[in-house]
Amino acid sequence: MAIKPLSDKEIKDNMGDLKKKLTGSTTSHVEEILKNLEKSAHQSFMKPLLNIQPVVSEIIQEKCDSFKESEEDLVEISGEILNTQ
Repeated sequence: MAIKPLSDKEIKDNMGDLKKKLTGSTTSHVEEILKNLEKSAHQSFMKPLLNIQPVVSEIIQEKCDSFKESEEDLVEISGEILNTQ
């Protein structure tokens, strides 16, 4: 039995139906696809994600390693906070 190709109208109707189903869905399509992958396919898909290592710029790293206030100011502020109790 030969499969008859779809007409342009049938393709257009099917695309419209699919778009309606996709926009009306509350399920995350990616999560659904990942859930249905075989274990090896899932691991292969996720491998790049696990290897992502963000690079922090030197300027940001320096800012993170320092306080805005000087050490003397921090000691004074801490003392004021502790003396109020």
